[in-house]
Amino acid sequence: MGFTILMIVLAGLFIILIGFISLVARAHKKCPQGKALIRTGFGGAKVALDSGIFVIPILHTVEEMDITLKQLIIEEEILSREDELIKLKVCFYIRVNKDEKYVVEVAQTIGCERASKAETMNELFYSKFAEAMKTVAIGFSKRELQRERDQFKKGILMTIGTDLNGYILDDCAIEQIKRVPDSKLGQAVFVLLDHDTPLEKGEKVVVVDKINDGKSYIVRRIQNF
Repeated sequence: MGFTILMIVLAGLFIILIGFISLVARAHKKCPQGKALIRTGFGGAKVALDSGIFVIPILHTVEEMDITLKQLIIEEEILSREDELIKLKVCFYIRVNKDEKYVVEVAQTIGCERASKAETMNELFYSKFAEAMKTVAIGFSKRELQRERDQFKKGILMTIGTDLNGYILDDCAIEQIKRVPDSKLGQAVFVLLDHDTPLEKGEKVVVVDKINDGKSYIVRRIQNF
């Protein structure tokens, strides 16, 4: 009789143990390569980058974020120091900063699904990176741009900086430096424009200096004829 009761108790404990192990296995979410897992809900936001995380369905929700390296290619026509119109093509390599604080920041401001999509990269960084290219290139002649690519590249990276709202710029590669035929280059003059001043048809501007109030710019205005 006693042996039978003992066997029943042991069988019950074994079933409970199997159930517990099964529950733990189902609650543990493994982090795929090149992804981050962001768990929200009870206990606040938690991030798993290389291992995994426990998710209890009633208490938590979990999302994946792609944190692999992405490319953003920018092609712009810009002015060199000698007023030559140059076509530049630069490839930038960007990713979400692999740090829990920055992963949470991107998840909250951009969203996990949108974080590494090409259109998101373009929306967030195209204007900033293109402006950095123009700002640095104005200090070089075309010949210097071709001969001193490393200095030009370092100038772009320094101008962009590291404050990218949770993203990090790993590197950039200058793929093309090409002079645009003179027929596309019109008159160039220095003028003072307010930030919201609309351009006339056929005009382009390259910022040369920013006035202290941050609302006006000394620019080089290019008008095609």
